[in-house]
Amino acid sequence: MTQAEQTHAAHTAREGDWMQTATGRQFWPIDPRPEEVCIEDIAHALSMLCRFGGHCRRFYSVAEHSVLLSRSVAPEHALWALMHDASEAYLVDVPRPIKPSLMGYREAEDRIMSAVCERFDMPVDMPAEVKHADGRILADEAAQNMEVPPVTWNDTGAPLGVELQFWTPERARHELLSRFCDLTGIAAQPEPTAVDVRVPLEPMETAPKDGTPILLFFGEDTRTAGWWTGDAEYPWAFIDTGMVDIGTGVNHSRDDKYGPSHWAPFKCLATTPAETGEVEAVRWPNGCNETVPEALRFLANNDRPSGGEQSFNRAHLYQLAGEIERMAKSPLYAHPPVSSADAATIERKALEEATFMRNAAVKSRQRAETAEAEAADLRRQLAESNARVELRCLEEYEAFALSVGVSNSARTQRIAKLRATLSTEGGSDAA
Repeated sequence: MTQAEQTHAAHTAREGDWMQTATGRQFWPIDPRPEEVCIEDIAHALSMLCRFGGHCRRFYSVAEHSVLLSRSVAPEHALWALMHDASEAYLVDVPRPIKPSLMGYREAEDRIMSAVCERFDMPVDMPAEVKHADGRILADEAAQNMEVPPVTWNDTGAPLGVELQFWTPERARHELLSRFCDLTGIAAQPEPTAVDVRVPLEPMETAPKDGTPILLFFGEDTRTAGWWTGDAEYPWAFIDTGMVDIGTGVNHSRDDKYGPSHWAPFKCLATTPAETGEVEAVRWPNGCNETVPEALRFLANNDRPSGGEQSFNRAHLYQLAGEIERMAKSPLYAHPPVSSADAATIERKALEEATFMRNAAVKSRQRAETAEAEAADLRRQLAESNARVELRCLEEYEAFALSVGVSNSARTQRIAKLRATLSTEGGSDAA
């Protein structure tokens, strides 16, 4: 039997069909095996899945949920908390109310979690603390990322006290892998670095280590200003525009795969299309046309490294920040200007739409006034009909009373009033 035939035979012996994972592996969700569980697949898939089936105000990934939960339980349960939703990497995140109605879902979920537990040497049963914390974090998530519920949620206790960060998928993937590495000592496979080819990036091995301020790239997630400090554990300092509680400040990073991935000199940011002869000089992904200027101005207004290139004084840093913002407002990033002919067409269509809406409003008001007049006429006719019926009954009773010699002044006055009213409104049918 050839190798291809052996592979085919092995695959056909598996239960169900297979799916291709983010790393290109085959995985049988109905027939999982521990050796096929991959932390890179789990981190990537969970970072792309939004909690609550997407029914929340901002994107909030299952990966971020898992990391926050892992940080909120006892150290001995942290890995279980990090992996408690690992099955959703292969089965997606199904909202709680649906799970009991999906035949076979719980069984598939249990089989995958058993494979995950064996793969990462975890106990099969979820610790009670993790289950309790997973219920409590719902209160935090609901308060920070959901609309006000029509009725109180079930299965939530007191809030866990976490603050949602709303990481991008790239950041969530990185945080989950980093947390996994810290808890297990197992390093994930190196992450592929996607960079902008229009910015001349250099490998970190060539970065200046004399304190010169440079542009640092952290994979796809962050572009900012930074410099080498020489600290033994966290040698790279960088301007972090998203620090909790303080906003922008100086943060530090290790000099390994979780640190900066590439660097570039500041001068590349001020390059214009005229200088390069290209239509598109610099393309800024992930909104760093906003974060980098803020980082540069922070660098200009605070203490900077004394060593390295001194040409980046306060005025120069402000100039670079302004250049980046001007490029961000150029036609390369903004919508192209509208021609005069297009502007006239847009104005004409807007006027036509305004006229149509105004005429529709007038017709609607006229219909409302007509309906109100018809309703008033119906009310008048009903009142008149009731008055005629009452008058007829009173007149018949009055005739009978007079025939037997009985008189009633109140009845007589009421008859007179009804006759007068009906006479004013069009006459009475009384004899």
